[in-house]
Amino acid sequence: MWYSTHWVFLVRFKDGPQVSYPIIERVVLVEAFDDTEARVKAASMAKQEQDEFTGTYRYMGGRDVDLEFLGVKKVVTLSSQDGGAEVSFAEGDDLTYWEYDVFNQVDVEKLLAGEKVVVGYVE
Repeated sequence: MWYSTHWVFLVRFKDGPQVSYPIIERVVLVEAFDDTEARVKAASMAKQEQDEFTGTYRYMGGRDVDLEFLGVKKVVTLSSQDGGAEVSFAEGDDLTYWEYDVFNQVDVEKLLAGEKVVVGYVE
């Protein structure tokens, strides 16, 4: 089966005090027997990626950083619209999702415009 796995990394700045804590959440496809195997496989892949980027990754503004793998946050079983045993994906298939609360209508409009807003993340 195919799974959408959410890898969470913390950006650690090398050039001075850490005044913010940027998080990078990547969504990566993994093929596995079940969701437990998918989580283990995803964690292994993400740790390998962390090791590959240690000492070589630059963040916004060209700052040298290390990426610290925090964990696999979510594993989502993927299915195609036709529901067949052999999964092949097509436009319109749902790969993953996020859910969060926005606390007022003004912030909803800001969110849709791409502006920064405070949200409550729902797992």
